[in-house]
Amino acid sequence: MIQADAESPERPVRLGSGTALVLACALFLVLRVVLRQAPELMEVGFCAPAAALAALFLGAARDGLELTGPGGVRILVGPACSGVDFFSLLLAATVWHALRAGRRPAVGWGLALPVLYGVTLAVNACRITAATEMRVLAGGLLPDRFLPVLHLTVGAACFLPAFAGIWCLLRRVLPHDL
Repeated sequence: MIQADAESPERPVRLGSGTALVLACALFLVLRVVLRQAPELMEVGFCAPAAALAALFLGAARDGLELTGPGGVRILVGPACSGVDFFSLLLAATVWHALRAGRRPAVGWGLALPVLYGVTLAVNACRITAATEMRVLAGGLLPDRFLPVLHLTVGAACFLPAFAGIWCLLRRVLPHDL
């Protein structure tokens, strides 16, 4: 005999990979555009804390967003150095994993946002520190035209492993089929 109102265990609704990807990409783009349209928020929320951490790591003097590092190298932590894209990417990756795993926004999101923000600040401060140290080391060896390439390379060397580590952690915490 089948009962019409028999309780079935509630299973999470998992979004398909494509749907979750579209939502995560939309979040990334919207967040990136919104944050880039709010330079004061980027400066206060991302640049200043990363500059303060980098100054601490370097033992550098800091005047607002400008650091004077080893060898008198002056670094300005501006919007391009904010880490906003990395934060947006981390948040989009977290949303994608959560949607694929069937998790709904709840208390976990209240914990995820500050953790992702903290990771962004720490990794960005490491990147600023490493870029400053590399600039000091390469200052006399490389012509100035190669410094942007050096900056980009150091950024990739810092942000890519951090993103890969967060991705692996998300796979463990929010398991799902790819």
